[in-house]
Amino acid sequence: MKQQHLFNPQSLTINHAYVQKAPYFHQEKTLENVVNRLPEGYKNSVKKSFFDRFDDTSLYATKAILDKLKISLSDSDKRLKEIAEMRAEICQSMFYKKGIDHTLHYIRELGLEIPAGKTDYSKCLRLITFEWWERCIRKLQLRAQETLAREFGVVNKPNNLYVSNSAVRRVEARRYRSWQILKQLEAVNKDDDTERLNMYDVAQKSIANPENRHNELMVRAAGFDEYAKRNKHVADFYTVTCPSRFHAYHYSGHKNVKFSGETPKEAQEYLVNVWAKIRAKLKREKIQIYGLRIAEPHHDGTPHWHMLLYVKKVHRQQLRRIIRTYAMAENREELNTERKKRARYAVEAINYARGSGASYILKYIAKNIQGIKGSDAEDWESSGADTSETSKRVSVWASVWGIRQFQQIGGGSISVWRELRKLRDLNDVDTQGDMFDMWKAADSNLWDKFITLLGGADLPRSQQLAGLYKEINPPELVLDKGTGELVDIGLNKYGEEVEKVLGVTFPSGLLRTVEKRWRIEKMQGVEKSPLGVL
Repeated sequence: MKQQHLFNPQSLTINHAYVQKAPYFHQEKTLENVVNRLPEGYKNSVKKSFFDRFDDTSLYATKAILDKLKISLSDSDKRLKEIAEMRAEICQSMFYKKGIDHTLHYIRELGLEIPAGKTDYSKCLRLITFEWWERCIRKLQLRAQETLAREFGVVNKPNNLYVSNSAVRRVEARRYRSWQILKQLEAVNKDDDTERLNMYDVAQKSIANPENRHNELMVRAAGFDEYAKRNKHVADFYTVTCPSRFHAYHYSGHKNVKFSGETPKEAQEYLVNVWAKIRAKLKREKIQIYGLRIAEPHHDGTPHWHMLLYVKKVHRQQLRRIIRTYAMAENREELNTERKKRARYAVEAINYARGSGASYILKYIAKNIQGIKGSDAEDWESSGADTSETSKRVSVWASVWGIRQFQQIGGGSISVWRELRKLRDLNDVDTQGDMFDMWKAADSNLWDKFITLLGGADLPRSQQLAGLYKEINPPELVLDKGTGELVDIGLNKYGEEVEKVLGVTFPSGLLRTVEKRWRIEKMQGVEKSPLGVL
């Protein structure tokens, strides 16, 4: 009876389900009650292998946080909102009665990350909001659920590829709601209320649209190819993976006995640290590189990296040795065969006579954004599915674990490129030559020419010939009708100055890309708006 008091199947917390392995847990009825509290898709795997796979569970790191917050793996949205409201109220009381230090200490004691903010005061203003707590709690619960699913064999090639079906449904539903909210919002010109842009239309024209994101990446890849050919640089395609201890399951569906419990996020952090060491070594050796990096999941959700890197031919072999050294530095004892070494680190030279780097990386970009159909479209991590089906799961995987899928390495500033592309029909008579030439290259999707005009791919970002022009919002006092107080809407809701990009700076001067000022409002019966450029 005392053991039953320790474990209440109606309140399934991490601590109860994964620490208290009391004898009564063997009772079929009690186990059934516990399993039925879990998300759909986890039940059979957990019930089948709970005890065999318990000892290596990777939930230890998050269980303390969830237990302190009184969050259950199976809590409904309604319950999560109640917890968020309660925690926000606790923070509000602590902040106003005891001050900043006590509030931040409370968050650290819970094991949570302090939110970003320009000052401790603005960080606390975030912590006292329901919205911050709701996002935080939902993320914690979802990652704990996915860690459980990965631990007990729900996520792997024979079952759910990359992420659980439950996570796919949850993230897709959230994205759908977000798009629906955008349809109800509009950007209103502050100086002309008649000019209104539907925010859904605006988002569809941005890189939030997967098709636009895919096209932009391919333009950059093709541009890097052209730039490399013109400058007689060489290209290699690298694959770097994590040591065996990061991988939960084999492709066969059998558990990896070397798995030590790291989550995909922790595996990504390992790869980031390895790359930081590589970049530091390259800097010491004065080797300049440029290209693209893609992070994608193995079948069980463990990330690995693909990199298309360009370098001067004289540095090619040295670059290969440096990447190989750091990629294979950890757990070298397990690399006792050539096959295992190739699994950790692989490099393939791009032969321009047979194809470009852009064509080589196309399938990897497609797999991670939209997918493609046809004879070459099969996702090699799956059991026959093509990337048009699995790309959605990859996107959900990146969202769940907070993993940046694509990153440019070196080369020109993509932010300057995007800013210049906002302009339309720039007049070459009224614009300085360097401004017009660079705008024309961006507007014409000539990434190679754009890099050249910036000063070349080898030039550090701080020395490139164009940069973003930013201004801090000026004070703008309006009367709050609710409180009767004057409020500075030039600040954000956390009392911080807002810096906005308004143009691009050149040696010859400033090219403004933003002239109008906008505010976001809920639509007033407007179904569609003509799309302009924000």
